[in-house]
Amino acid sequence: WVLTLLVVILVVGLSSGGYWLRGDWGAMQTGDRPDLPAMMGELQQRIDESPDDLEARALLARAQESTGDYAGAAENYGALNAAMPQPQPALLAAEARARLQATDDLQGRANDLYRQVLELDPASLEALWYLGLAAAERGDDARAVSYWDRLLAEEPPAEFRDMVETRRAELVGDKPQLQGD
Repeated sequence: WVLTLLVVILVVGLSSGGYWLRGDWGAMQTGDRPDLPAMMGELQQRIDESPDDLEARALLARAQESTGDYAGAAENYGALNAAMPQPQPALLAAEARARLQATDDLQGRANDLYRQVLELDPASLEALWYLGLAAAERGDDARAVSYWDRLLAEEPPAEFRDMVETRRAELVGDKPQLQGD
């Protein structure tokens, strides 16, 4: 055990000394971090100068999404979708998510986008989930259950499966089974 203790002291000592000599703990304290608003401004300027700059539009949409400007992100994702020669499920879903965040409306454009996603990718867990929620919101419980049954057949991750099963059970009136019943 003495040898183990010496090895631990040696490793900790050498790594601490190496960090002290070469490390820069103050790097995070300096203003060397990227300025996101400035970067977003530059991207917007690129788009204004060249509306067909899809790379700048995609980067701006992601940045807008990360800063909570969901309406701006939805607009840029929409422009990207319009520019695509063939619809891309991931891009359609990104626009749908941003529109949903911006409007909290599952019945409008987000619903149309998720329908397109499902046409292109019948196994899309995201589209099946949100289309089920939209159906339930309209009071079409049978359609909601149908979407969610399709979703469950795709074997989603356990936490997601549990959430879907719980929501499905609420719609069909199943009561949870308590142990000892």
